[in-house]
Order: sequence, then structure tokens, then C-alpha cells
Amino acid sequence: MQMAMYPDNPFEDDGLKKQPDEKVAEQPSVKENQKTETEKHMKNGNNNHVEDSDDGDDKLNAVESSPDGRFLKFEQIGRGSFKTVYKGLDTQTGAAVAWCELQERLSKCERQRFREEVEMLKGLQHFNIVRFYDYIEVNSPNRKCLVLITELMTSGTLKTYLKRFKKINIKVLKSWCRQILKGLNFLHSRTPPIIHRDLKCDNIFITGTNGSVKIGDLGLATLKNRSFAKSVIGTPEFMAPEMYEEHYDESVDVYAFGMCMLEMATGEYPYSECSGPAQIYKKVTSGVPPASFDKVENQEIRDIIGMCIRLDKTERPTVKELLQMDFFQENTGFKVEFVNEEENINSTSNKIEFRLIVTDPKKRKDKYKENEAIQFYFEIDKDNADEVALALVATGFLMEEDVRTVALLIRNQISLLLRNRQQKLNKAMQEAAKEAQETQNAQDTQVCFQQLVQQQQQMQHQQQHLENLKQELQKLTTSSSSHNNTNTSDNNTSNTNNSINNNVNCNTNCNVNSNIASNVNNTVTNNVNNNTTNDNVTNGVVHSNHDSNDLQESQIVNNKLVNGKLKDAETQTESKLSTTDVGVNTNPVVIMGDIGK
Repeated sequence: MQMAMYPDNPFEDDGLKKQPDEKVAEQPSVKENQKTETEKHMKNGNNNHVEDSDDGDDKLNAVESSPDGRFLKFEQIGRGSFKTVYKGLDTQTGAAVAWCELQERLSKCERQRFREEVEMLKGLQHFNIVRFYDYIEVNSPNRKCLVLITELMTSGTLKTYLKRFKKINIKVLKSWCRQILKGLNFLHSRTPPIIHRDLKCDNIFITGTNGSVKIGDLGLATLKNRSFAKSVIGTPEFMAPEMYEEHYDESVDVYAFGMCMLEMATGEYPYSECSGPAQIYKKVTSGVPPASFDKVENQEIRDIIGMCIRLDKTERPTVKELLQMDFFQENTGFKVEFVNEEENINSTSNKIEFRLIVTDPKKRKDKYKENEAIQFYFEIDKDNADEVALALVATGFLMEEDVRTVALLIRNQISLLLRNRQQKLNKAMQEAAKEAQETQNAQDTQVCFQQLVQQQQQMQHQQQHLENLKQELQKLTTSSSSHNNTNTSDNNTSNTNNSINNNVNCNTNCNVNSNIASNVNNTVTNNVNNNTTNDNVTNGVVHSNHDSNDLQESQIVNNKLVNGKLKDAETQTESKLSTTDVGVNTNPVVIMGDIGK
């Protein structure tokens, strides 16, 4: 079971403001009139109001009562942002109580959880815990609230004392801290453990009669953890780093205790140098202690505070271990210490050398002086503290009535020694693991670097390959363009050959006509044909009067294309022309005229 206190605004104090006319002492007429007022209240049948008494100013003026009439409510004595406190009375015992009214903003599930916790809180009885008596649910049309009935603390909080006295005597500080630790130890030893989660000087109360210290506000866990509360719980200055992640255990109370002890030792509020919650959060989660930590003058107190507020919760001592420290021990008149503490911590030996000092002169035998001590050995795996203490009686240094006290001191020292050894071992293992991790990280980095180099080389090869492909593509594009030009030339040559063939056919027809004309008129001779052929066939080109334009174009093409395929076509054309007797009349009009006749 985890109990906690959550302020309405987690970044503001939830301390109560006392009324100017608050009376600390109990009214003298309370015991005399409680029976009369209760009977009057029950007679009128009104459970929420008790009529004023006419017997004088010293009589009770109860304004409300619990449903069963046991608790009575009187004047207001304080108000906070979350609760209003009235003076109350337990009619069964005649003891003054605190009637605390809180705003009711719980969901159905939260209300059920609150009831369960309240029933558990009723059973908590410890000298250093504020007693919780009962709770009332007020659910009328005009008013809805929850009422907690607790022990009345008449002398205010530890915070008010610190404001009043800037410097606190070390003996007083030890006493207060010891009582706080006893209260926490009681809570943490429950099954399941009860965690306060908002321990601070504002909810640690002092009784005026004997100066005892009590931890309060345990009943506000569910109320201040309601669904509409702030996401960050507790008071930032006293919150352990892991509380921000909501994964925590009893060690958060140890952290808060360290901050309380720091405030008691310096009179300064922790992290008062910070401008706001964000800056506090940054320092807390980074393990940076408050600026006031450097102002602690007593080295022993400083060391204890430093242990309690360590960033790693596993390195903080438990409440039980704190109570075992010499600093928090009550003055028993004896002191048990290590002969060489540092050597014992660093060693793995089970044989420990102690020194017993009698600090109370009344417990010191006459034959021993004030500065004298007795040294003895203790083997962890073999010896028993009670037996060793009893053996010291035989030396005449210790009285038999003090055996149990000294045995407890020995057990406390052994427990602290084993814890320090374990912490040292854990730290060494963590450092080794960290070093191994750094080595592994370095190796991983090297492997990643090599892989990166290989990837870069592969990219370079790919880029070179792409460049080669690009060049090949350019070559193919150039070759394709040249091939297209060649095809165009072939087409032109073919057209030229067709033109030449047409001319040849035309001349052949002319020759046939000439032969016909020669046979009819007997005027054309072979000499004329020969002369015509010789005159008109030059360089493989046929010349005639009526086809002069075509022959000129053919001649131009043949002059341009003298290589390749067109050369073969030209040769073929010459062969045809040389073997054909072409008869061309110099006067074709006359010939055609003759043919027509």
C-alpha cells in the first residue's frame, strides 16, 4: 500500500495559514460541557448542528457533529488551498481533535480507494505518526466535502520552528531526525509498505508538551491524486528524481528526509536559488544538490545528507540503516567504532577489529580513565554480537546490564559495513560494465566505419559503371545517326539509278524509232548512229537534247557519289550504255514528223 500526499498545486506550499485568534490551549470547559452539548444535540435530532449553550462564553459552541455524535466541530483554526481545519472534540475520550474539511472531487473509483485506505489508516498507531481517527462523507444538496478527523497538533509544523529559529542545536536536530526516521520505519515496515511520497517540513508536526515530532497528512493520498490533479505529484524541492518517472519505492521518502535534514541544518528551503519548477527538475534529474548543501558546516551531517539524496536510489541507505548510524543513536553512554573503517570496507576479510568507548562516566568503572577504550575482534561468519558483548563483561570494562546495548551497537556497525562493502562492489561492477560497454561501443563504431568505407567504395564503383554505360550509350547514339545518313544516301543513289535507267530506256526507244525511220526513208546511216553514240556517251553519261536536264542531274549525283555502292551502279550503267546502239537524230522533230507521215 502506497500512501502519498499530493498538493492541490504541486508547486505551491499546502501549509495552513493560522487564524490570528487561534488558541493553542484546550478550552477549560470542554470536559464539563461535552455531555450536556451532546445530549442537547441528540435531543433536537439534528446531526449537523448543535445549538449554542446559554451557560456563558466558556461553554462549547459546536456547529456540527459526526453522524454518530462522537466528534464535534468548533471554530476554524487554519486554512489551506486544499483543506480547512477546525478545532474538534472527541466526546468519548474528551481529547481535542482536528476536524479537516476537504473539497470532494473524487470519482467513484477514487472514492472507493479512499475508503479502503482510510480503514487501513485507522489501524496505524505510532508515537511519531499523527493519529487518524475517522472520516465523514458530507453529501448534502448545499455542501459536498470529505471530513478527516485526526489528532490535533497544537504547536505547529517543523517549518514554523525553522522560520523562528535559524540555527538549531545539533542535539535537537538529532532528536527530530531520529523521530522522523522512526515514523518512516514504522510506515515502511507495513505489509505492503506505506510510502508517504510528500514528506517535508510543512507536514511534520511538533507537540508543545514534550517536543515530540510526528509525521502527518497521511490520509490525503487518494484525495490529492485525483484524476484532475497536476501530472507532477509531490513538492519538486523534495521529490526524488525517479518520482518524475513514476517508478519508485520507499527510497523516495529517504530522499525527502535528506532534504528535510538539509533544511533543518541550514534554515534554507532546498533549491531556493532556482527560478521555477523547470530549473528544479533539471537539477534534480541531473543529480545536482541544492546550493545550500555547501553551507552545511558539520561534516557528519553533510555526509548523511549526501547519502540520502544520491541520484541512484540503490545507493541510498534505507531508513533502518539510517537508524543504525551512530549519529542517530540515542545517548546510551557507549560508542562502538571501527579501528580502521576504510581498511575494513576495502577488505573482504570477515575478521573486524572494533573499539568500545564508554562515553557516560556513570557507566565507566573506576579503573578506566575517560580517554581509554578496549579493542576486540569480531568474525562476521562465526561470532554472535550478544556473546561478544557478554565476553567484554569478563574484562571488567563493561557492566552486565549494558550487554544488550553494546550488542545492538555491534550489530548496527556490522550491518553498515556489509552495506558499504556491497555498495563498493556494485560500483566496481557498474564501472566494469561501463568500461566493457564503452569498449563494445568503440568496436561497433569501428565496424560501422569500415562498413561505411565499403559502402562508399561500392558507390564509387557504381558511379564508374554508370559513367561507362553513359559513354556506351553516346557511342550507340552516334552510330545510329550515321547509319540513318547512309540509308538516306542509298535511297538517293537508287533514285539516281532509276533516273539513269529511265533515260536509257528512253534512248533505246529512240533508237528503235530511228531504225524504223531508217528502214522507211533510207536516210539515216550507221555512221550517224555511231557518231551520235560517240558524241553523247561521255564518262558514262548519256547526253541528248530532249533529256538534257535529267542527264545533268544524274551527272551531278555521279560526280558527288564516287565511292561505295553508287560506284557499282555507275559501272553497270556504263556497261549498258556501251553495248547499246543508241540512235539519236539531231532533228527529232523532223524524225517524228517523218514517222507521222
